[in-house]
Amino acid sequence: MLNKRLLLLMLMALVAVLGSPLAQVAWADSDEGNHGREMTIAGFADVPGSTLQLPLAAGASPVVINVTFGIPNVTIAVQVTTATKVKSDFGLPVTLTDGDRIQVDMRVVVVGADSLLRADKIEVEAFPELELIGTAKGLPAAGVTLPLAAGTTVDFAIALGASGVDVPVRLTANTKINGHIVALHNGDTLRVEAAVRNNKIVVTEINRSPSGP
Repeated sequence: MLNKRLLLLMLMALVAVLGSPLAQVAWADSDEGNHGREMTIAGFADVPGSTLQLPLAAGASPVVINVTFGIPNVTIAVQVTTATKVKSDFGLPVTLTDGDRIQVDMRVVVVGADSLLRADKIEVEAFPELELIGTAKGLPAAGVTLPLAAGTTVDFAIALGASGVDVPVRLTANTKINGHIVALHNGDTLRVEAAVRNNKIVVTEINRSPSGP
C-alpha cells in the first residue's frame, strides 16, 4: 500500500504526462457517492507471475498489478479484488498476461494510514498484434457458419499469398465479424486481425480481403 505522500507524488506524475499527446489517460467524474470511478487509464499490464486469471475467484486475496502508459513511461500499481468487474473481448474467464493492453476504471481508497488505487473495472482490450491477408484452408468441407455459438472455437489456417506459408489461427464466438460474412469456406480470401493468447493466434476481427470475391 502507498502512504498519502507517495500517492500524491504518483498522481502528480500522472498529471505531468498529460501534456504528451500520446499519454493514454482520461479523467472521469465520480459516480454518485464515493463508490464511483475517479480515474480511467489505458496501458499495458504487468502481473505477478506473468499471468493472472480474471475475474478473481470468490474468496481470493486482492492482487496488485502494474499498469504502464504514456511517453515517457509512467507505471502505477493498482489493486484488483473479487469485486473488480472484468470485461474481455476474449470472453470470461480471461488470462491476463504481461503486455496485455487493458483499460482500468479506478478510485483512491484509504486503508488505515495508507492509500491505494483500487480497480472497479478492468477491460482486456483486443488490439491487433497481427494482421494477416490470405486464403482460408483447413476448414470443414461444408464451411463454418458465423458467428460461432457461445463457447465454441474453430481452428484453421490462413495461407499467405504466393509464399505458401500457412499461419494457424483460432476463430471464437467473440471474433468480430465485418463485411456481412455469414459463413467461411476453404479458399475464401480474408483479412484478419489477431492477438496471441495461450500460445494460440486468436482472431479478434475478420473481414473479406479487398482482393477477394
